Amino acid sequence: MELDKDQTVMSEDKKPQVPNPRFACEGCSVLLDVNDGDRLVFARLSGGAILKIENKNYSLKPLIGAPFGSLFQVETGEDGSFLSRIFPIKQENSSNNVMDDSRDNREIVDTNEAQNLTGEEMKPCG
Repeated sequence: MELDKDQTVMSEDKKPQVPNPRFACEGCSVLLDVNDGDRLVFARLSGGAILKIENKNYSLKPLIGAPFGSLFQVETGEDGSFLSRIFPIKQENSSNNVMDDSRDNREIVDTNEAQNLTGEEMKPCG
C-alpha cells in the first residue's frame, strides 16, 4: 500500500482508493497517549515506524488499519515484546445513549438532563 501526495491509497493493482477516515492508514499522523496520559507522542504511521517506551522499541505497524481511538498494550511473545490491540468489552446500558468503541459522539441522544442548575441558581464568576 502506497500513499500519494494527496493521501490517496494506491492498491497493488494501482487503482486509487480513498482511505476510511475512521481507520489509521499508512502515512497518517496520530497522537499516541502512552501510559494513560504519562506521555503524548505525535507519530506518522509506516511499516518501519517505531515508538520507544522506557528502554524498548516497539513497531507501530499494528496500529495501521486499527480504528482511531483504539487501545494497545505491550505483550511478550517468542520474537520479543510487541504492541497488541485491546478489544473493549461492551457493557449493557439501560439508557437510550448508543455506546460504541469508536470514540464518536454523533449517535448520542441529548435528553437535556445534564444541566441541573437553573438560570437563577448560576452566579457570575469573580
